[in-house]
Amino acid sequence: MWKLILGSVTKPRRAKRRVVRRRRRAQRPLSLVEQEQRYQARGVILEHVEHWSAVMEITPKRVAVRNQRSRWGSASSLGNLNFNWRIAGLPPGIRDYVIIHELAHLRQMNHSPAFWAIVAGYCPGYKAHRKWLREHSRSEQRLG
Repeated sequence: MWKLILGSVTKPRRAKRRVVRRRRRAQRPLSLVEQEQRYQARGVILEHVEHWSAVMEITPKRVAVRNQRSRWGSASSLGNLNFNWRIAGLPPGIRDYVIIHELAHLRQMNHSPAFWAIVAGYCPGYKAHRKWLREHSRSEQRLG
């Protein structure tokens, strides 16, 4: 008969996960004027998103109006759109370009020629609008 001897079997230790938390930027309280501006901006943006989504026959799952520091808008692969509240104060053609651009991402999640063809179909002057945004982005986004 064989004698089976089991020594102490230790399980391999799992590495402890370190939770790294980013510090949030200290937020200053909003003035009543700024609260009103953001509230009105939300209405303007949602109205234009509704218009362009009907025209383009694209339905976003969710639309959020936020206070991003470095983006005018973004789209997720889940169908969600995020817009900076400050686009409401941009010239109407520029604002519409940003909305059309993000809605087009719900069809093409890249900047391929097919994507730009979609944008050009609804906003023929998009190149001038892109140029304007590049030239004015820093100063416009710093406001507020």
